[in-house]
Amino acid sequence: MATRTATRAGATKQSAASGWAQTLYRAWGTYEYGADAVQAVGDIIVMCKLPKGAMVVGGMLTGDKIDSNLAGSALLSINIGIDKAVILPNGTTVTVASTSVALGNAWALGPDAAVIVGVNPDAGRRVKLGGLLVSDGPLLCTDECNAYITTNATALNLSTGTLNLLVDYYMSSHA
Repeated sequence: MATRTATRAGATKQSAASGWAQTLYRAWGTYEYGADAVQAVGDIIVMCKLPKGAMVVGGMLTGDKIDSNLAGSALLSINIGIDKAVILPNGTTVTVASTSVALGNAWALGPDAAVIVGVNPDAGRRVKLGGLLVSDGPLLCTDECNAYITTNATALNLSTGTLNLLVDYYMSSHA
C-alpha cells in the first residue's frame, strides 16, 4: 500500500484558504498518473487540505479516463474521504474510521464511467461528490484535514492522465 501526495497537499503546505465565516472557498488538488503508475488496492493519494472550521458543502472529481481497458469489469474503483473526524448538521460526530467514504464511495473511473456532458466520451470525467456529504452533509471539519482518494479495485490497464479533486466549503467560523 503506497501513499502519494498531490502538490497542494504536501505536509508543509497550509490549507488553501481560511477566512471569514460564510465565505465560499474551493480547495483543490491535482494528481498526474504517469506511465509507470501502479495502483494497488489500498493505495492513497492525498489530494488537498481543508482548514479547521471548513463546512464542506460540495465539489467534484474531474479528469481524464484513467483505466484504458475497454472491459467494464476492469474499472479502477476509488473512495474519496477525509482523514479526520467531522460533525454532521445534527451534531453527530463521525469518527475517522467512518470518513473514508465521506465524499465518494466505490466510484469507477474506467471507460464506461460518467463523462462530461457535451464532450467526447474519451476526453474526461466530471462527477459531483457524494457519499456521506450527500446523505448526511454538510460536513464540519473541526481540525485541519486532508481530502484523499483510496483505491478500491485496481485497473487491468492503467493509463496516464490527470485526476482533480475540487472540494467546496464555507468557513463556518473564523479559524
